[in-house]
This record gives sequence, structure tokens and C-alpha cells, in this order.
Amino acid sequence: MEFITTHITEILIGSIIAMITAIIGLASDSIKTIVSSIWNWIFSPKPPNGNMFNEDQVYSLIKKAQEDGNKSPIPIEEYKRLEDEIVRLKREKETAEIKLKLSSLYLGREAAKIALEGRVNEANAKFQHALETYPEPEIINLFGLYLTRIGRLDESIAQFEKLLDTGKALHEKVYIATAYGNLGIICRTKGELDKAKEFNNKSLAIEIELGRKEGISDTYTSLGVIYQTKGEHDKAEEFHKKALTINTELGRKEGIAGDYTNLGNICHTKWELDKAEEYFNKSLEINKELGSKEGIAGDYTNLGNICHTKWELDKAEWELDKAEEFYNKSIQINTELGRKEGIADNYGNLGVIYQTKGEHDKAEEFHKKALAINTELGRKEGVADNYTNLGNISHTKWERDKAKEFYNKSIQINKELGRKEGIASNYSNIGVLYQEKGELEKAMEFLIKALVLFEELGAKDKIALTKKNIAILKEKMGE
Repeated sequence: MEFITTHITEILIGSIIAMITAIIGLASDSIKTIVSSIWNWIFSPKPPNGNMFNEDQVYSLIKKAQEDGNKSPIPIEEYKRLEDEIVRLKREKETAEIKLKLSSLYLGREAAKIALEGRVNEANAKFQHALETYPEPEIINLFGLYLTRIGRLDESIAQFEKLLDTGKALHEKVYIATAYGNLGIICRTKGELDKAKEFNNKSLAIEIELGRKEGISDTYTSLGVIYQTKGEHDKAEEFHKKALTINTELGRKEGIAGDYTNLGNICHTKWELDKAEEYFNKSLEINKELGSKEGIAGDYTNLGNICHTKWELDKAEWELDKAEEFYNKSIQINTELGRKEGIADNYGNLGVIYQTKGEHDKAEEFHKKALAINTELGRKEGVADNYTNLGNISHTKWERDKAKEFYNKSIQINKELGRKEGIASNYSNIGVLYQEKGELEKAMEFLIKALVLFEELGAKDKIALTKKNIAILKEKMGE
């Protein structure tokens, strides 16, 4: 906080020097000795005895300076006057710091608010001003969350590490827990799931120790998403339901909306589409009530995904058109907010729509745009999905070797992430490629590997589809 103390220090030291000069007329070197000693004593983080020094200690300091300057002792009343004056000056310094802190909090909270409205440049300027005014831990955290939201992940890591260091220096466990939790989110976004889990477990332990239900709920949510990414859906569901219970008890509507979203995603993975759609609509209703544009954008994306999956089942053209409409709505909001992650997801989704409609060049364009953003952000999960989709386009164009190359790239990343669903889907894709090339035994090998993983995931429709493909293949093999 050098920017705070520099100006205040100059004023206060000047006042003390003038005061002592007026009282006892000491030489400047002796005055500086007194001022320096008293200043360090008062404003050090931990005074020697934990309290303000007393008149005897003041007397000792001044007496030494007097002896050095061959001055005679002065009355004890003057020492008391000096001590009272320093106490007054210390209070003035504390008041000035409180004013700066309140100003910083106001600026930072205002920045966080307008960031959610999409006023990114204005928000960035306010955050910088707030941090220059007073680097309050709450503002450091809000700035880190803002940077995460707009995809500046390395910068957000630096802010959360700063928050962690501040928490440790101040022995404030709340800051430490918050920093661990947010670092876990960054690691999850980058696909470093084991590291993310480690950070979240550290955060959870502290939150439980402190009895902070809100923090416990947020950490349960983060752990749920990690298990969901790994394909451990039952465990993920358990954590999301725990979070929902706490958020409902606390009346945290934003948290409840997030829990509904996560539970909807699990139901979607299990092909429980009506249940998933119900969860997403519940989330959308709450986010509209809260005016949460980010939440609304996510709900539109998820509802689009449901429409697309329903199209896969009944081939109703209107489902495909409705999915496209939802994705475009989401892109519009995410663009307003500067949320690159959301933009990338929906570019990928639109790519799938155009691919389904047979507009392969347009589909490829959107998948490549999504890949560029996800690569920039270091989002391994997104990159893996983009490779799968580009492989599907190459497959459609009968570029089988290129398709296989994309599928293998996706498998490699999904193995790093432990994403069983992604691995299984690409095994199935490669199995179909081999089947088309007439390499039936190789095709059977990959389809069986896919089936095993789909069964572990409990993905009923994908299990049925894979079993159907295996049956057709067996027939071709004469079994």
C-alpha cells in the first residue's frame, strides 16, 4: 500500500517534526531520530508490546536525543502532549485509509456490476482505478473473476495467487479458501482436473472449518462439475444435489439456478431429455428474474442442445431450427458480455447444425472459429470437441485419413481429461471408419471399446445405437 502511506507519511512526519521543534527546539538530526523511532513503533504491523508506547518510553527516546544534543531534560507534561499528538495523528491516518478502502470497494463493486452488463472496457478501467486506490482483497477477487469470465486466464491466475498470498499474510482463512476455489475453476477450465480437484478440496476443508455454507455450496458445485467432466455422473449428481440443498436453505437464487443447470446437463448426458429440459427452464426462469445475462446465455445454449438431441431422435426439422435460434441468442449475449468461452461453445454448436443441414463449408468455418478461441483460452475440453466435429466433417467429405487424425487428437486430449464420453464417441467414430474401409475386425474392436465406456456411463441411447452397429457388423462378418 505504498501509494497510501507515502502521502500520509510525509504529512504526519512533517507534523511531528514541527511539533517537537516547537516543544524542545532540538537539532534536526536528533528530531529525525525521535520521529523515526516513534513512527516505526506506532505504525509497524505488530508493535513490540502490542500496545501504544507509554510516556516513559517517549521520555527515554527524547532524553537520549537531548543528551546527544547537550540539552537539559524537559517536563513530563511535554512528553504527554507529544504522545497525545501522535495518537491523534495515527487516528487521522486510520481514517484516511478507511476512506480509501471504501472508495476502492465502491469502484470495484461497480466495475463487477457493469462487467455483467457487457461494458467490458469501462469495467476494466474501474477495476484498475479501484486497485490503485486500495488493493482490497475483495476487489482483487472480483477482478480475478472478471478476467476469468472474459478468458484472460493467466491474468486471473495472477490475481487469485495475489489473493492467496494476502490471505496467508493476514491469516484470513476466508481469502485463502476463496483463492483455492477460484484457482480450481481455472485449472478445470484448462482441463487440469486433478489439480482442480486438489484446489477445491483444500477450499472445502477450510470452508467446513469456518462453517461458511455459501462457500461449501460453491465448492460442492465445482467438484460436481469435475466429476461430471470425468464421466462420473452419479458422483457429480450427488455433489450438485448437496449444493442445491444448501443454496435452497440460504435462499441463494443464483446458486440454485446454477445447480439446476448442472443437474440438467447430467440428465442430458443420460438422455433423460424431458427432465433435463425441465431443469434448464427452471434455471432460465430464475436468471431472467435476477437479470443475469450470463446465466440466460448459458440456459439458451443448453436448451439449444436439447432441441438438437431431440432432432437426432425424431428428425423433426423444427427442432433443428429452434436449436439454431437458441444458439444465436446465446452468441449475441456472450458477445455483449465479452465471454469468449460462451462464444466458442456456440460457434461449435452452430457448426454441428450446419453440418446436419449439409452446409459443410459453413460448418467447418464455425468449428475452426471455435477451435481458435478454445486454443487461445487453453480449454482442452472444447478443443477436443472441436477436433471431433472437424473429424465428422472430414468423414462426411470422405476424407477418412484426415477424419481419423482429428478423432485421434480428440481421444488423446479426452484421455488426459479422463472424459469417458468423449473417448467413447471417438472410438465409435473410428469404428465406423474402419467398417467403411472393409477392415471389419478393427471396426469391431473399436465399437466394443466404445460400448464398454457407454455402459459405464449409463448412456442408454448410445448403448442401444452402438449395440445396433455391432449387430450389423457381425452380420457382415458372417457371425
